[in-house]
Amino acid sequence: MSTLYNKGVALASLGKHEEAVILYDKALEINPNYFDAIYGKGIELATLSKHAEALTYFNKALLMYPDNISAILYKGISFYHIGNYIESQSNLDQVLKENPNHILALYHKSLVLFALHKYEDALDYCDRIMGVYPNHILALYHKSLALFTLHKYEDALDYCNKALQIDSNHSDALYLKAKTLFEIGLTNDAITCFDKVLTIDPASVPALYNKGVALASLGKHNDAILSYDKALGINPQFTNALCDKGISLQALGDYDGSLISYENAIKLDSQFIDAIYNKGLLLSTVGNYYDALDCYNNVLEIIPDNLDALYQKARTLSNLDKTNDAISVYELILEKNPNHSNSLFDEGLLLNKILKHDDALSCFDKLLQFNTHNESALLEKGKTLSMLSKESDAIMFFDKVLSINQARPDAFYYKGISLMKINMLENAIACFDKAIQLNPEFYDAYYQKGLDLSILGKHNDAIACFDAALAINPHDARVLYQKGLSLSYNQKHNDAITCFDKALTINPNNIETLYQKGLDLSILGKHNDAIACFDAALAINPHDARVLYQKGLSLSYNQKHNDAITCFDKALTINPNNIETLYQKGLDLSILGKHNDAIACFDAALAINPHDARVLYQKGLSLSYNQKHNDAITCFDKALTINPNNIETLYQKGLDLSILGKHNDAIACFDAALAINPHDARVLYQKGLSLSYNQKHNDAITCFDKALTINPNNIETLYQKGLDLSILGKHNDAIACFDRAIQINPEFYDAYYQKGLIFCILRKHDDALLNFNMIIKNDQNNFNAYYQKGLIMSILGKHNDAIACFDRAIQINPEFYDAYYQKGLDLSILGKHNDAIACFDRAIQINPEFYDAYYQKGLDLSILGKHNDAIACFDAALAINPYDTSVLYQKGITLCNNEQYHNAIICFDKVIQYDELHYLSFYHKAQTMSKIGDYAEALLCYDHALAINEKHIDSLFGKAICLEKIKKFNDADKIYDDILELVPNSTYALCRKGLLLAHLRCHNDALTYFDKALSINQNHFDTLLGKAISLAQLNSHNDALTYFDKALTINPNNIEALYYKGSSLILIDKHDEALMMFDHVLDLEKNHHLALFNKGLIFENIGRYNDAILVFDQILQKNTNHIDAMFHKGMMLNKLEKFTSAISHFDHVLELEPNHVLSLIHKAVSLTHLDMTKDALLYYDKALILEPNNLDALYNKTITLLKTGKHNDALRYAQHIYCINPQYRDTLYYMGLCLGNLGNLDDAKRIFDEALKINPNNVECLFQKE
Repeated sequence: MSTLYNKGVALASLGKHEEAVILYDKALEINPNYFDAIYGKGIELATLSKHAEALTYFNKALLMYPDNISAILYKGISFYHIGNYIESQSNLDQVLKENPNHILALYHKSLVLFALHKYEDALDYCDRIMGVYPNHILALYHKSLALFTLHKYEDALDYCNKALQIDSNHSDALYLKAKTLFEIGLTNDAITCFDKVLTIDPASVPALYNKGVALASLGKHNDAILSYDKALGINPQFTNALCDKGISLQALGDYDGSLISYENAIKLDSQFIDAIYNKGLLLSTVGNYYDALDCYNNVLEIIPDNLDALYQKARTLSNLDKTNDAISVYELILEKNPNHSNSLFDEGLLLNKILKHDDALSCFDKLLQFNTHNESALLEKGKTLSMLSKESDAIMFFDKVLSINQARPDAFYYKGISLMKINMLENAIACFDKAIQLNPEFYDAYYQKGLDLSILGKHNDAIACFDAALAINPHDARVLYQKGLSLSYNQKHNDAITCFDKALTINPNNIETLYQKGLDLSILGKHNDAIACFDAALAINPHDARVLYQKGLSLSYNQKHNDAITCFDKALTINPNNIETLYQKGLDLSILGKHNDAIACFDAALAINPHDARVLYQKGLSLSYNQKHNDAITCFDKALTINPNNIETLYQKGLDLSILGKHNDAIACFDAALAINPHDARVLYQKGLSLSYNQKHNDAITCFDKALTINPNNIETLYQKGLDLSILGKHNDAIACFDRAIQINPEFYDAYYQKGLIFCILRKHDDALLNFNMIIKNDQNNFNAYYQKGLIMSILGKHNDAIACFDRAIQINPEFYDAYYQKGLDLSILGKHNDAIACFDRAIQINPEFYDAYYQKGLDLSILGKHNDAIACFDAALAINPYDTSVLYQKGITLCNNEQYHNAIICFDKVIQYDELHYLSFYHKAQTMSKIGDYAEALLCYDHALAINEKHIDSLFGKAICLEKIKKFNDADKIYDDILELVPNSTYALCRKGLLLAHLRCHNDALTYFDKALSINQNHFDTLLGKAISLAQLNSHNDALTYFDKALTINPNNIEALYYKGSSLILIDKHDEALMMFDHVLDLEKNHHLALFNKGLIFENIGRYNDAILVFDQILQKNTNHIDAMFHKGMMLNKLEKFTSAISHFDHVLELEPNHVLSLIHKAVSLTHLDMTKDALLYYDKALILEPNNLDALYNKTITLLKTGKHNDALRYAQHIYCINPQYRDTLYYMGLCLGNLGNLDDAKRIFDEALKINPNNVECLFQKE
């Protein structure tokens, strides 16, 4: 037994404690009461840190020997190690009672006291140890640790150094020394010490961590992070290192990394306040205030009285503009700590924000009770008093700040503000100067000084101040705005606009800046730009009457009088008694010819001020324009009562008298005006006009000569003199006057125009063209010149040139109905009947009484077979002139073509009644009779026609057809023979018969006659075209193309042949050639939309996406709301991966047609490509609401759901497609992909196998299957 025990002791001495325990157990099996083995086993278990088990054996030993000091000692030590400090202390005290200098008991008693936070008592025990052993290194170390804990850092450092003198590599002492150095601010020395610790123990997590803390305090965050990472590499659960790493990452701006660190720490310890709190600070820094608020609330759930968390919560609520909530939290802090100065100060600021200035003053007063020299509180109290308009009191507090610290530029600044408010501008400027002197970068002071200087009218000095402010902060919109105002006052409008533009770049929604920029642009005559500014301002505040008025003025200057009136109306809704707005609205209404409305405006203005001669005068003008000349004269008379010597009023009164034909009275008015100013050339000119109206042309010329004596270069007078000379037939003298006017003003196009008219009268068309061309060369907008040139071109047979001239005239003056009419005539001559009709329609729209336009439109509609429309036109013309045989005749033809045969016969009979030799009416009456089956009467009518004109081929043809109808084929053949006798080589006769057969769908028979005709004239265009169309109808497209080509060789520009050839080429997949045909059509008729659209579709089908876009753009230029072109352009942009542009086009389609399913789908596809998957899914859903089984929508939604990781949803949609069409595109592939991502590998493999059966070469399926 003793042998076993002794072996155990030997093994223990060799450090083989577990083997020793086994031997002690064997000894105790032999003798369970073997004291030495019991005690020895307790010692070994304690050595193995199995203190709870060791206590069992120490207790057994003490049952046997209750006074055994060693057992009592080690029992106390084991109690210490399991944290039972009271029992530990009791046992250690028993030992020390027996031996007061028992070093091990003293040492462990100091440890127990330290653990119980009785640091002063622990120091006593350390001293007792050192009283026995002065160099007891553990006592020295623990004394320094207790001193450190008691914040007695200098003493702690002394004892650390004493310990290190004994053992310079004592890592615990080095570590504690490093921490102590850090606490007393010797951070670099602390880091050196931590490095020594790490040299000894590279895996010391506390040293690595605290070194990181020290490095971070020096701002060396990258080095700190390296240290934290090393600590975490050893102990990944070290939450403090994670938290402090997050702080360093945050300091480096790596907010994502910082957040991850905090969250990792919180995952390890959900109650870790430091990590939660710092996460809140981070979230506040990045503006995520709601989540930050959650963090602070989490801290407060753990520690409700945590003032730091409460304070940050209040600041965060303030940042969220939850001011009242923030104030409530500040109040809670102040309940807990009434002296929390930061909360008092911040609460005062917030109370000011919600205009509770008195309560704010209370906060600042409390701060001043703590410290009467608190500069910030004094300053904020002054600012608050200023907010309460107590400027004198405010200035007193600013002065208090300055009495404490004269180097406070902000105090001078706010004092200046208060002085400015009480109009002590010079004193305010002096304060701003002092602020600037103390802080040359104080741009607010420059700004306020600039405002004061501007108020004083010192704009150059003000601009200098604003420039100084902008040199510091070039992005202050407020300063830029004020500088712009000063520049504007200085008449530097372009520079002002530049300033306003810079300000608007920073703050695009500032109404004042937009308004002022608009005013300056308006002053510069840039009215479109000004209007844009006013519109931007009104988008922000649509009820600003001032902006509405100015926008109205700019629109008026820009000749957009209706829009101007709309603006004035809006302004008057806000301020109905503004005379200027009423007056300006009246002017614009007058300009638009809405004189009754204008008069109402002037009356409203006169109701406010009946003695405004200016308004009376303008009312008179409107009455004059309204043909109420007597009323106008009455108005002018009232104005003359107020101001009898107003030449303008006398002048206008004279004009109205002249209009009323009271030329003598008018001349008397002009003479009254000339009595005031006999040298008013304008009045002399009008007097000359009145004399001219009185047919006193020579006297008029004399008057014009007097005016020319005063102003020899007045081109209007020269012009009117020329007109009078022309009236007198003195064309050469008239031309001399016009030439003189042109010499003075080479851009006086009316003179060229009158010269041109004179040359037209003289039939000198070339000379006339020279003058009209001269006008056009110098005045691109003279529509009359283009019109006259067009008439001449038409006379000369140059119809395309004529049309170009009329188009230009219309472009300039869209209301010029004569130009539309003349263009229509030329288009009709060229066979462009639809275009001609459009022109006649426009002419009628402008002038509903335009008789000739109705007639010509009817002719073209009749040619196009639009018989009802043509009849309506002829009826409109006949309502004006019921006896026009031409109109009656054409109406009859159209009625016949429209199968209104009896009405047609009535028309022809009326023509014959008015003109009995009108053989064409007999002919068409015969045609009509034939159509209603009255062939006998038809034959009589044909005979009447032929009696008048026996060689009338059409009557012969008609008679032949009529004979066919009554089955007299031989007689019909004889007639055809008669025709061919009259015209032996009449390809037309053969062609017509072929066409008749083709019309009857006898295309093969028709081809026989076409061939006969072509044997006579192989280049007969109508026959070639007729044969080509018949071949196409028989699906012989290749043969048809041969004849289209022959026809086009003769007439390369025949649109019908080109278009039908293109259509045949498409049907045999010759897309390139078809494109050539459609291009040719579009060259000839640029608005041939069908050809243009088909061209775009061809490009789309053959993959020429950019070309397709160009074509669709052409369509959209003419019709911005062309849905098909807009949609197909969007599709092409998608193909080209221009997804954002594509979306804008799909959006345009959806604005016009919200349920356009294809646009919804393809917009979603574009959004998916842009990774805007959430929005994409919304548009797929919209499409699927309209068409739940739309495979395209289902398919693309499946792909988008896969992209977002929503595999279950994606699978559901893929299965939906599969149920509708199992082989739709790559549905099986995506279904397999979903199953694989969801872990259903067997099902995924099965689906991939199914897909590979359909397409064995599907690489993606093969790859995914593997």
